[in-house]
Amino acid sequence: MVTRLSEAGRRLLQGCEGLSLSAYRDPPIANAADQLWSIGYGHQLGKGPAFSGRSITRDDAERLFDADVASRESAIALGTPTDVPHRFDALVSLAYNIGAGAFAESTVRRLHNAGDFAGAADAFRMWRKSGGEVNPVLVARREKERAVYLNGYAPFSAPPAPAPAAPGASGEDGSGGAMLAGVGLVFFCPCCGSRFRSAHVELAGEGNG
Repeated sequence: MVTRLSEAGRRLLQGCEGLSLSAYRDPPIANAADQLWSIGYGHQLGKGPAFSGRSITRDDAERLFDADVASRESAIALGTPTDVPHRFDALVSLAYNIGAGAFAESTVRRLHNAGDFAGAADAFRMWRKSGGEVNPVLVARREKERAVYLNGYAPFSAPPAPAPAAPGASGEDGSGGAMLAGVGLVFFCPCCGSRFRSAHVELAGEGNG
């Protein structure tokens, strides 16, 4: 049974998440007290203005990423076991993005555990909405994860880890970071090579239609 993300899976996940060495709003909301801040490769810091302005080093980002990945690796290994490394990588990437709790209730997990791997692959596409609307960043990410789940990394190659944004650098809306996974920020999608305004994945219901 696979229990660890492969090196290709690590590059895939880091490329999809993007890297910011300064804290960013994830996603931006009007109420400062309830504002969630993230940093690094999508690591959640917490809520409230106290997290604004924080910065870390690249080594810090890697350590936070390792800890966040470890929790997803454990969840997949225990609850969605597989002997196929590329399937494990795709499942960890999805769980990292939507959260372990949402993944545990997902159709992807249910069909995978039932041995319906084609159905599980198609169910990745259910997680494509943000703010109730289909988001092109999530569509592209789900297609990449689905392809890796089904066929591994050929003919694709896992993208290199992204270059970090310098502390204090801003995206288009000044939220911090040039390549991030938060709402309103500029996101480079390794799945299709395009740049989008990114969006926080929709968690309130699987796919929401």
